Amino acid sequence: MGSERTEVPLGWRHWQILELLARRHQGVDADGLAELWPRPVSAVTVRAEVSRLRAKLGGIIAARPYRLTVPVVFSC
Repeated sequence: MGSERTEVPLGWRHWQILELLARRHQGVDADGLAELWPRPVSAVTVRAEVSRLRAKLGGIIAARPYRLTVPVVFSC
């Protein structure tokens, strides 16, 4: 059976979250993501954005700590 591929359009913040999570295999909490963010952002904002992203992507982002549950391939 071939691999399944799903494309979901994402905004800049959601791409940023995926990129940060892809680099943190062990996971990271909202405070940690806020610290890694390239611009100042609050943990409350990070939690809200992760919540929206989780709703878009189904179960690929686990919680406590946030981490990816599937491999991610970034393409342009």
